[in-house]
Amino acid sequence: ARTTLSNALKTGMVLLLALLAASMGIATLLLSALGTERGTALLARQIQSQLGEQLQWQRVDGTLLGTLHLQGLQLSQPGLQAEVDKLTLSWQPVSLFSGNLQVTALEIDGIQVTLSTVESAPPAEPFNPASLQLPIDVSVQGVSLRDLTLLQRGPQQTTGPATQALKINEITLDALLQDNELTLQSAAIRMPEGGASILGSALLAERMPLDLAANWDWLLPANESVEPGARP
Repeated sequence: ARTTLSNALKTGMVLLLALLAASMGIATLLLSALGTERGTALLARQIQSQLGEQLQWQRVDGTLLGTLHLQGLQLSQPGLQAEVDKLTLSWQPVSLFSGNLQVTALEIDGIQVTLSTVESAPPAEPFNPASLQLPIDVSVQGVSLRDLTLLQRGPQQTTGPATQALKINEITLDALLQDNELTLQSAAIRMPEGGASILGSALLAERMPLDLAANWDWLLPANESVEPGARP
């Protein structure tokens, strides 16, 4: 149970960081355009034409400098296919002038991620948390990822349905990145079998010291039991 929950947390956090990184990049570009729906549509078409099949979406609504709605997102990378039904991003662009990126809501619904085996690539350099340091503070509130499904294709499987490896009902997050310290003000994951909530902080340094507290609950199979005082 602990291994399954740990894998779920890692998958959710990796996906969340990727989506936040993409949202931050798009948000920076949005400052160059007017906060109108026409300006949003024009810039979206230009971005989509540059990205090609790597990142596509079916519909864009809202304004660049307020709340943005995307529908039918598709992300394609070697070994990774992701589809998102709906994404809503709200942020405060004025806060950038005071050295802050303030995201007030990031809601993502209907996420399906398919992983597949790719040809071996050269070994990557070890991950260094210090490389994530940003020149501005980042406040992310109201993050909600709902209905996340992780699928897996085998090394020789190119067609046909993939195997469902993980199902997550919802991931929620409120976080602050300030002075190279990441604070999880509120983080929770809920799966059909149970869930967990986490509070704490992590310093973006080479050894990345952690100070976390977690609570979790899990449904055991009917033929399993936990003795009093034992850890599941």
